[in-house]
Amino acid sequence: MKLLQSPWLFSEILAAVRKLGLVEELQNALVTYIVATSRLRQRPLNLMIKGASSSGKNFLADTVLKLFPEKSVHQLTSSKNK
Repeated sequence: MKLLQSPWLFSEILAAVRKLGLVEELQNALVTYIVATSRLRQRPLNLMIKGASSSGKNFLADTVLKLFPEKSVHQLTSSKNK
């Protein structure tokens, strides 16, 4: 709760993901964090990370999701349009 009330919340999140090895896509890391945090709301947000092959999509998601309890994370690793 202390972190959520901090005026440096986003700076703290960025410092944490940098410490975990993420050096680019910092804005996308913040968006991912916000979406993951919305899981606690009545109507949580959804996120789809798109990009070129081998562009670091999984690394981005995996890095940010390390900041959350393991039991709170459910990843869809592939999807198909029907």
